[in-house]
Amino acid sequence: MKRLIPLAIIILLFTTVSSFAREVPFTQDDRDRLIRLETKVDEGQKALQRQIDDLKTFMLWGFGILFGGMGILIGFVIWDRRTALAPA
Repeated sequence: MKRLIPLAIIILLFTTVSSFAREVPFTQDDRDRLIRLETKVDEGQKALQRQIDDLKTFMLWGFGILFGGMGILIGFVIWDRRTALAPA
């Protein structure tokens, strides 16, 4: 009985391993589908990269306008202080 259990395990392992070793042939239709899928993925990646570039450009313009406005406001405050202190 003690020899039967390891022998059963070995036989079970060999039968399961051989069942996974089957080759699945690809047809020409499968290859064509794979090529079409790769083409769609490449087009999607290009579109996504274009959207990221557009968002980056928009962010740079937005921050440029924001910091430009801050610079103008600081300049106006300094000019206003100088003109307010001149009569005194």
